[in-house]
Amino acid sequence: QAVVIGRYKNDNDLRSVTAQIRGRSRNESRTFTYSDLSFPERSEDNDFLPRLWASRRVGWLIEEIRNNGETKEIRDEITELGTRYGIVTPYTSYLATDGTFQAASRDARGFANLAPRAEAMMREKSGAGAVQMSVQQNAMKANKSLALDSKDDAEEQVIVKNTATNQFVGNKNFFRQGNNWVDADFKSEARLPETNLKFASDEYFALATREKGIAQYLALGEEVTFVWKNRVYRITK
Repeated sequence: QAVVIGRYKNDNDLRSVTAQIRGRSRNESRTFTYSDLSFPERSEDNDFLPRLWASRRVGWLIEEIRNNGETKEIRDEITELGTRYGIVTPYTSYLATDGTFQAASRDARGFANLAPRAEAMMREKSGAGAVQMSVQQNAMKANKSLALDSKDDAEEQVIVKNTATNQFVGNKNFFRQGNNWVDADFKSEARLPETNLKFASDEYFALATREKGIAQYLALGEEVTFVWKNRVYRITK
């Protein structure tokens, strides 16, 4: 049995594709041919997989900190994954409280105060904090996540659930900023090209028709900011 895992990128839907896998087994050349395959430009059949992977990755990174100590690279990766995929971690526990975009973009001084505390709790070997961190770590590995400080049942504290201030749609995490839903992928410093559209305008509906999969983001409301194919779209009233 051969199991192939990977990603592909193409500009259009590809249909009736033939793929070949070549390799060697016991000094013998082998070729496997698979016909009539489809590679859509974008597929949402398994859009839960990136979040599943991110949850388990965070669990593994927390274990690394508990065993070997914190590094800036690990801390930054946990923060990025937590914000991008709506996962409550020791460094993104604010997602379980207010879930606001401003909190997600906390300043360096606030983060500096948070980081030592988070690391200390992760390094605990005994006591309530250690037990809670162990539960969190195991829960994440099983695709579950919980708030660091909450005393609620660990099984109920998972990947951030959709609320009035936080929405996870189509593999994107959105924060409420005033009346605007803002994609966690949006970073002003990236300086991506931008397109501004009026809600319910002809151009708005043309975009929804032209770009498959974009309607789910537009459905969030009259004011939405999101990143799509390396371009920022701002929907305003």
